[in-house]
Amino acid sequence: MRRSRPRVLTSLLGVALFATFGAEAESWILPGLANSGGRNGARFESTVFVLNCGTSEAEVTFGLVPGGPLAPSPVVRRIKSGETLLIPNALRELFGLEETLGTLTVASTAPLVLGGATRNVADASGTYGVGLEAVRAGDEISAGKTSHAIWLSHTGTEGPGSRANVTVTLLDPGTSALLEIRDGSGSLAGSLPLDATTPVTWQGSVADLTGGTAVDAGYASLKVSSGRAVGYVSVVDNATGDGLLSPFHTVPAGETDLILDGVARADGANGTRWTTGLRLFNGGGSPALVSIDALGVSPSPEKWRVERTVAPSSVVAIEDILAEFGTSDGSAGALRVRSSGSVLAMAATTTPDPAGGPGRFGVTQSAVLHRGGMAGAGRNVTLAGVALAARFRTNLAFLADATGARASATLRDVSGGLLGTATVELGSSEWTQKSLSEWFGVAEAPEGSRIDITVTSGSLDAYAPVVDNGTGDASVRRPAPLPASCDGAVSGPGGSPTTTLTIGAAAGAPAGRIRPLLGVNIGPIPAGESTVDLTSPYHQAGVTTIRTHDYYGPLDMATLYPNQNADPANPASYNFTASDAVFEKILAGSFEPCLRLGDSYSAQPGFPPANPRRPIKTDNWVRAAVEVVRHYDDAARWKGRPLRYVEVWNEPDNGRFWDGTVEEFASLFIKAARALKEAFPHLLIGGPGYSPFATVAPQGQAQVRTLIAAMKREGVSLDYFSFHIYSNDPEVYRTSARFLRNELDANGFSAVPLAITEWNTETRNLSRSEALALRTGGRGAAIVSAVQVVLQEEGIVASHLYRGPDPSPSAPEFYGIFYSDGRPKRSALALELWKRLADHPERLALSSARASGPALYAIAGRDLSGEVSVLVANPSQEAGSVRLLLSDGSPISCVRVDEISDSSAEITTRTIAGEMVSIGGATTLLLTYRP
Repeated sequence: MRRSRPRVLTSLLGVALFATFGAEAESWILPGLANSGGRNGARFESTVFVLNCGTSEAEVTFGLVPGGPLAPSPVVRRIKSGETLLIPNALRELFGLEETLGTLTVASTAPLVLGGATRNVADASGTYGVGLEAVRAGDEISAGKTSHAIWLSHTGTEGPGSRANVTVTLLDPGTSALLEIRDGSGSLAGSLPLDATTPVTWQGSVADLTGGTAVDAGYASLKVSSGRAVGYVSVVDNATGDGLLSPFHTVPAGETDLILDGVARADGANGTRWTTGLRLFNGGGSPALVSIDALGVSPSPEKWRVERTVAPSSVVAIEDILAEFGTSDGSAGALRVRSSGSVLAMAATTTPDPAGGPGRFGVTQSAVLHRGGMAGAGRNVTLAGVALAARFRTNLAFLADATGARASATLRDVSGGLLGTATVELGSSEWTQKSLSEWFGVAEAPEGSRIDITVTSGSLDAYAPVVDNGTGDASVRRPAPLPASCDGAVSGPGGSPTTTLTIGAAAGAPAGRIRPLLGVNIGPIPAGESTVDLTSPYHQAGVTTIRTHDYYGPLDMATLYPNQNADPANPASYNFTASDAVFEKILAGSFEPCLRLGDSYSAQPGFPPANPRRPIKTDNWVRAAVEVVRHYDDAARWKGRPLRYVEVWNEPDNGRFWDGTVEEFASLFIKAARALKEAFPHLLIGGPGYSPFATVAPQGQAQVRTLIAAMKREGVSLDYFSFHIYSNDPEVYRTSARFLRNELDANGFSAVPLAITEWNTETRNLSRSEALALRTGGRGAAIVSAVQVVLQEEGIVASHLYRGPDPSPSAPEFYGIFYSDGRPKRSALALELWKRLADHPERLALSSARASGPALYAIAGRDLSGEVSVLVANPSQEAGSVRLLLSDGSPISCVRVDEISDSSAEITTRTIAGEMVSIGGATTLLLTYRP
């Protein structure tokens, strides 16, 4: 290893990064521009496109953070509403610069979409290039942050293989950063301090940084100590001159849940052969088990999940990811990457030179958040900078989430003129790709055209590879949000607010992500007297996981393994028929199962009861539990909805579920947890689903302490510790969670998270009419929403409401969040609002100042587009008003209000001008705005 000597960048003339406009101005940064020659005869030029997606003409100021000694003067252009400004060779056209590189800064008086591509144009017959990712001002790498570019491969500057360059833009005067190059195992290969007295763009070769040492499947880290920076690694094929661009990204805090769209293992046009490689980077301090699921891959693969363990500060490289799933030739689709650790993922789809040369070309794909990165119902996005012309063609691909999706798509030229329309209808996790001519029935779309997409139901991701007709190389266009409309906004309430909510910056770890918390018990099959399948209602409510409890026979251990004297190793000892039908229905609905090992409250006719409730042959029961999990783990993998959560038992402190001693249960639980974790290290094993008695009563708390002490004594840990609460007071959930958290922490289990696998409102001591009003009305929905806020605040990792359907039309006051005929109660609508909030997964700091009126529960989140949603729950009967403020003083011009209350059986929506909103008693609001 050779450490490069420190280097201080030359002081440059001052650069005004962004012009000063009013509060509606937008500012962006676009790294990666070039107008210069390269090695082996390459010639790089950058094309930039700017779409004015506002309602008025935009004054756009272009600046440059240069790679040379002088910064050019800013340049102003005016762009009409709905028009796209296309700037070929932008450094020459805007600034008259030759043989240089730099980072573009753009400030606009109206909302805009910014992007571009840098291409090797040395051969007039075809280009090789990369798409450029714009960075919104405020999303740069700031002081105290470290970001990583995880696709770095440097075999040398000459001969077959690739060379890598690193580009870093120091955006502020006095910015300082440390650049490090590391191999795949995390070993340091070279480093360089970077600093400058004025903004500057620096570029250096990995060869210089490492002293010529090759780095295969490594990464670069950029640690900013002061100021702000952006940057990327470019891996350039020595033969073709094509680059793979890897921007610096910060590892998100908490769990990983990412989408990589457009993976392939297939032949393409003109003799190409496309293969997708994958890189996984673990930014945490302990090994991360990463699950990679195939989504929409067609033809269907042999298996739907691949797992890899990634060591801390290391990269795992998989050269042909779809081959790992056992796919056949001609396969394409998407991937979902999940881990309980903090992981970055990036893919590259490449092909050998079809002319038989030694080089490759292709395109990288940055991962997007599964929640917050996909566009949901009511959202409008655009893919700008597409073309169907002599030089370039464009493909358009869509991926639906588990609920499927519908959307309309409109193709427009640079002036905003209509070229064609298309309707998009996708099934669960369906992926499809077609050319622009196939989608829109057009023969031509000029370079710089755009595709506007309106999502009408479900959620989807979209991307558009723009392909050079001469070489087959592509650069990818990603969707950008279009501004929300304030048409039809009405005035908010006057006077002083009873509560002021001030929204700040992103919340720190571990509270930095809003968890979905969208599970239920039972379903989607009909239950009891109901004959309604709840798949579609569950999708509408946002349900993602189903706990397999209280089917009253199916999926109970008494049914699955009815004779505990039978040999657990003999397949004839099991009866899976009825249980498989229920489980397959869960998978068919695209729900993730949480497999509960135990028995229901009772057994319906035709199914054996659990009598006694405790196992009579403990060792056999444990071995049988392993085989049951094996059966459903395999089933889940083959059906494409992999199993993750397994819960051992249900309410061992409740005589209806356990009739042995506390010590006997501890022994069973520890044996089962140990056996299951040894057999299935990739699954999350937890339990035991304690009843509310365990956290609120001294006798129950003693039982919890007995189990935790036994776990500590036997050296057995869990992946999660589960409990149940039924209460109308959200603070009971908080105190219960804190009791369990304290007990676990005190015994060395601080890494074991909490899950609440049953919960709902409480109707004991209420009349039937009062129970009906609670379970079906606005107060019940507000309590559910308030509890979800508390669960998020207390770090609960999984949540399952009890339960999905009512068992009978004569019992609408029952626990179901849906009536027996499938209609949603207001508590199901509350789940739907939480889904909409969870689609804004970056949790924001939120401070509340209550002047008078009701005590409110509130939480705020932001999605990748910058849209912010604030959930506000008022469980009391007292009305009030809410004022939203931004901590930076920016104004809020209008707010979309989604409301659940007793005034309507559906979610109602209105738009309020300004920042004041009224909130009635027993009401839940979701307030959404775009800064």
